[in-house]
Amino acid sequence: MKLLDEIVSNINCSLTGIKGTFFSAGIARVVLHDAVDKNYIGEDQITFDDKFQNYFYHKIVSETFDLLQSRGKRKVFNRTATMDLLVMTEYRDFDDYLVSKLSDVNHLNIQGIDWDSVGIYRREVGNLNSYDPKKYVFAIRYQVVYKTECYEC
Repeated sequence: MKLLDEIVSNINCSLTGIKGTFFSAGIARVVLHDAVDKNYIGEDQITFDDKFQNYFYHKIVSETFDLLQSRGKRKVFNRTATMDLLVMTEYRDFDDYLVSKLSDVNHLNIQGIDWDSVGIYRREVGNLNSYDPKKYVFAIRYQVVYKTECYEC
């Protein structure tokens, strides 16, 4: 059974052929640090970094669980994760490229794109001090369905 981190890693690996320099990261979690929400992956703080032409990472919006089978102490679930792929890029057509690549990933359904660049940047960075209006900032919302199992649930 796959873990969501493994699925996101496979998604990032499928995004080959990116023009320019890029940084891709896994699933960020929000941590309150110095009275400000900040994104972390493991011990590393993640934020948009303009030294890359393309920068993206993932965030979990929500998850749902459907019990598929229960046998004794073992339960198998279908898990649906709603995710955002947060992107900052120099290229206007980068959304088309990402949507094309994501549409090839099994069990992944694209929900839509949020183009509120200022709002996304403010939410992700905490301020607009380093906001560059020449960059494209957007979020692709997608869902991925996968199985998990639990013993002694």
